[in-house]
Amino acid sequence: MHYWAFKPIIGTTQVKDSDLHGKGLFAAANIQKNTIIGTLEGKNVNTDGLHVLWMNDGQDKFKVENDLKYINHSKQANVAYYDDRGRNCFITMATIGNNDSS
Repeated sequence: MHYWAFKPIIGTTQVKDSDLHGKGLFAAANIQKNTIIGTLEGKNVNTDGLHVLWMNDGQDKFKVENDLKYINHSKQANVAYYDDRGRNCFITMATIGNNDSS
């Protein structure tokens, strides 16, 4: 699927206190499946660290510098990293309810 098939919605998430990691990214409204919740902002780095996203089996590392850095890890994730022609974003894999963590 290509990014133009997804409907981006701005302002549907908010950073709040989280029991999991101190801060988390939460839905500010119900967010439907296949919604882009944001585009990554930051820079490529060579080492691991806080808020570093590993891509290509850890060969590429990207330091996330916007609110998407607060996405919590889960074995039952409801969002996924999506890269299509250089557009680096996170997309919902399921409907996320208002105030649920992404």
